[in-house]
Formats: sequence, structure tokens, C-alpha cells
Amino acid sequence: MGRIAPSILQKGRWMLFLLGGKTFMDMIFDVSYDVNSSRLYFGIIAQNKPQIYNVALSLFEKIWRIAA
Repeated sequence: MGRIAPSILQKGRWMLFLLGGKTFMDMIFDVSYDVNSSRLYFGIIAQNKPQIYNVALSLFEKIWRIAA
């Protein structure tokens, strides 16, 4: 799956989508940093990345608690 560099508007839409009732098991994101372009890349977590999956899950749980 290709990765995209979301704009601020796209990031805002994702946050609204997540805050709109999706659980963390529904949407888990892989966030990586590209040094050459200095941009964050967001993609759906692959099943062969359990460590990243767990880190993302705990991060989204913390954000959810703060937002709730």
C-alpha cells in the first residue's frame, strides 16, 4: 500500500474521524518519518509489524483518554 503525506486538512479529517467513534482496533496507523523530505507518512499498520502496532495502539489510547 502506498503512503501519502497528508496535509493539515487531511490530518484534521483523520482526527475528526477517529474522534467520531472509531475504536483503536478499527483504525491503527503506522507513522514513519522520512528524513529526505522531512515529512510524516501515515499508513495502515501491516500485520508483520507487531511492535509498531503495539506502540501505535498505546499512543492512540493515550490521545483518546486526553480527548475524552
